[in-house]
Amino acid sequence: MTNGEKEPFSVGSKGFTAVAVNTAAKAGQWIKSKLGDFTKISHKYTPQDLVTEVDKGAETMIRNLILTYFPDHSILGEEGVEPGPAASAQALAKMKDEEYLWIVDPLDGTTNFVHGFPFYCVSIALAHRGEVIVGVVYDPSRDELFVAEKGKGAYVHGKPMRVSEEERLMDSLLATGFPADRNGALPVNLAGVRRLCRRHATCASPARRRSISPTSRPAVSAGSGRSVSTHGTLRPGHCWSKSRAEL
Repeated sequence: MTNGEKEPFSVGSKGFTAVAVNTAAKAGQWIKSKLGDFTKISHKYTPQDLVTEVDKGAETMIRNLILTYFPDHSILGEEGVEPGPAASAQALAKMKDEEYLWIVDPLDGTTNFVHGFPFYCVSIALAHRGEVIVGVVYDPSRDELFVAEKGKGAYVHGKPMRVSEEERLMDSLLATGFPADRNGALPVNLAGVRRLCRRHATCASPARRRSISPTSRPAVSAGSGRSVSTHGTLRPGHCWSKSRAEL
């Protein structure tokens, strides 16, 4: 690295978590270097569901890095599956019985990335016979690394994560995000936000909408936010976000 840039996260081990951490960090740094440097934008499931060559390049990088250490493992990457929640659910169902299955969203928050809005991340999860055992989220814009391991808890920058101890909504910071499904999930989300604002307009801190789900949930786990509300971004077909968020 040059010009005073920090080295990406690196863990000196070939264990599952170490490989997930190193892979996410390397992919995230490469994605960050491509900010504003892409030539083609395509649409997937909806006009708001974008994909670029950076998504595809990052997935290829992640796949190659994982297979370097675990050549017998299976990988399910978002960019290798047909668009839409039904296709995602079908692809996951076909591979759920694999002994080791890596579930990858190489660039979670592509729309934000395209517009230069610094809320996007790399998401990697590892499932053993259908049960998620490792989850990693790396936010290259803030150099934040969230790690969860089954039976060991969750960490950010190596420090244990815990939710906020605040008990009252009026003392809390709320976050929400809207999925790309304008006809299904979006109306439900908007209705929920309206109800929340009408009910708590005089007592709650303003809700923050960052149009992003990948970094919101880890932030809540770490105590930065107190609640995150989305409908449709974690439905069964969206295994990319659900896998690492559930762990």
